[in-house]
Amino acid sequence: MTRAGFLLLALVLSIPCAAQDCLDYADYQHWLVGLTVPGNCTDVVVDGGRAYLACGPQGVRVVDVSDLSALSELGAYPLAGATRLAREGTHLFVAAGGAGLVVLDIGGPGAPQFVAGLATPGAAVAVTVAAGRAYVGGSDGTLAIVDVTTPSSPVLLGEVNVGGAVRETAVVGSLAYLAATGAGLQVIDVADAVAPAVIGQLATPSTAKAIAVQGSFAYVTLFDTGMVIIDVSDPTLPQQRGLAPMPGEGDIEGVAVAGDRAYVATSTGRLRTVAIDDPTAPVLLAAVRTPGGTQNVTLAGGLAWVADGSRGLQVVDVGADTTAPLLATLAIGGYARRLTVAHEHAFVAAHHAGLRSVNVADPQAPVARGAVALPGETAGVTVVDDIAYVANSSRGLQLVDITDPGAPVAGAWAAVLGPARAVAVRDGLAYVAAEWGGLHVVDVTDPAAPAVIASLPLPGNAEDVLLVGDRAFVAGRGAGLLVIDISVPTAPAYVTALPLGGDAWALALHGNHLLVAADMGGLVLVDITGAPAIVSRVVTWLQAFGVAQADGIAYVGGGFAGLQVVDVADVAAPRTLGLLDFDSSTAGLAVADDFVCLAQSTAGLAFASRQCLTITPVGDDVAGVVPTLGIVPNPFNPQTTVRFALSAPREVTLRIHDVAGRCVRTLLAGRTMDAGRHGMTWRGDDDAGRAVAAGVYLVRLDAGAESATSRAVLIK
Repeated sequence: MTRAGFLLLALVLSIPCAAQDCLDYADYQHWLVGLTVPGNCTDVVVDGGRAYLACGPQGVRVVDVSDLSALSELGAYPLAGATRLAREGTHLFVAAGGAGLVVLDIGGPGAPQFVAGLATPGAAVAVTVAAGRAYVGGSDGTLAIVDVTTPSSPVLLGEVNVGGAVRETAVVGSLAYLAATGAGLQVIDVADAVAPAVIGQLATPSTAKAIAVQGSFAYVTLFDTGMVIIDVSDPTLPQQRGLAPMPGEGDIEGVAVAGDRAYVATSTGRLRTVAIDDPTAPVLLAAVRTPGGTQNVTLAGGLAWVADGSRGLQVVDVGADTTAPLLATLAIGGYARRLTVAHEHAFVAAHHAGLRSVNVADPQAPVARGAVALPGETAGVTVVDDIAYVANSSRGLQLVDITDPGAPVAGAWAAVLGPARAVAVRDGLAYVAAEWGGLHVVDVTDPAAPAVIASLPLPGNAEDVLLVGDRAFVAGRGAGLLVIDISVPTAPAYVTALPLGGDAWALALHGNHLLVAADMGGLVLVDITGAPAIVSRVVTWLQAFGVAQADGIAYVGGGFAGLQVVDVADVAAPRTLGLLDFDSSTAGLAVADDFVCLAQSTAGLAFASRQCLTITPVGDDVAGVVPTLGIVPNPFNPQTTVRFALSAPREVTLRIHDVAGRCVRTLLAGRTMDAGRHGMTWRGDDDAGRAVAAGVYLVRLDAGAESATSRAVLIK
């Protein structure tokens, strides 16, 4: 093997499957992060590492956004009726309903400070500030012009009534543009602030809600209709040029424009991207859901900042025009709860529909194969060799013969106390999490006669279980992460509980850390080298119900939240890479070699690509580096990643051998791979999907005429 052939990767990186099988989710438009604050937030202004939110009866909230991984509220000013905001210098101007225009000082480090207030005609519902003047829209149809050159002494200069409640204002030069209920678009000459005058208007097909102006065009959103583009090059004669239809979106309360894109906030919780390069034919490009009712949007730093109603502030990466695609979906005739992938099949716990099997050899064309009807609720499943171990509320632990995945056969079962929710199997023992019934240990060495050998009551509700060495970790809904000593399987002992700040639903292992799907507590990363300790937390789109991990990438599912992809290679600083958006709940996830399979409740199964690592080509500067493979972690249980790098494109074969030289698993077989860093996951199984014995294995990499070998140690 030449010195330039391979490079040991000393960095802890998340490594992808083959390039053609993966996506970089960061390359797609996606929800990024959010922070819930009190109130119903209807407007947002972002500047200088801070976001200011108008949150109705909860006043103005201030959020530190200097570090997107750690959004935090800095303070608030109690101001009932805060609806819209505008900023100039170190002052924030608030349309505050019956309180009129309120001026706040935001120059300090904490909460805003009151400076002045001014009663305005009608209830103040809209405000724009430009060149020392505030333009305040009233619910009675009045546009009031206020001199704010001295913020502590605002002075009403003039006003004009447009005959319909003003919903939004925009000012360009000496012209003010208004979206007004029943009056459509109104154009006001404000050159003489004492005597402003309507000089142009255009009726709209439905109620005008929001407005933005750029160049010669005004972009006006319309109730349950969409966004109309109006030519205002002649302000006295505005003319409609195009319409981006959005039927069914209800109140479309916000719009922001940058270049040839418009971003529209709809009350159905969607931020829509519209191409406006041709004003006569706008094109809807993407829609990203936010967890609240999207009320308004502003643009800053290449991101869209959303005032998200009851969900406070949400941030969307709009650097791309498209959202990540699914590979496929499949209805399974039942409510998909959890699943596992083995023998080129997904085995799905399908609630009242029992156990279902799906051929996933081609994740873009999955095929439903077999089914086993079971009583009660089927909630969890794991596979070892040719047996599926099924958690079922009526039968406890149900064993199913899957020698033929197309015709699975129900066998013996072992009744347990409580509704069985999840099962983990090791060394002839099954550990069953049974909600209020706690944890049960079942001897399954004889599949024809499984027998409960121990039961342990636990605090909370046991929803998931994961085995690491002599400990079982249980997701205890209502109690946190539970630790059980199983060094003596016939006498498991409760050790401790770690509160998580949310209900624990699911667990995944990442080296010496656990990833916990903790409902509204997000994704929690826990160090388990000793007593469990929280290391970090990732905000999730909504509730986190399910999690799976491979190669330093966590795949998180939740309540109507799609698939959130998180880089957890650095456990102290995890970061969301992207989100695959779909409108169904996901509690079960399984990562296969080249795809992610998701159990989507009533929607059945969905199939998504795995996350890619951006490949950094390895150049001539690697000459002189000792060629070797990286095996991380090593020793390992239950899985490890084989890491390597290529100096040039190669045809790669990667195999696992036992110490006798027998090939037990082929990870790559003559696959052409690009120059750069790569990695493949080995889950401690053979080519038939059966778990291999603990011990030493040899990992051999062949790339053309070059080769390298390294040891991997599987512990159990």
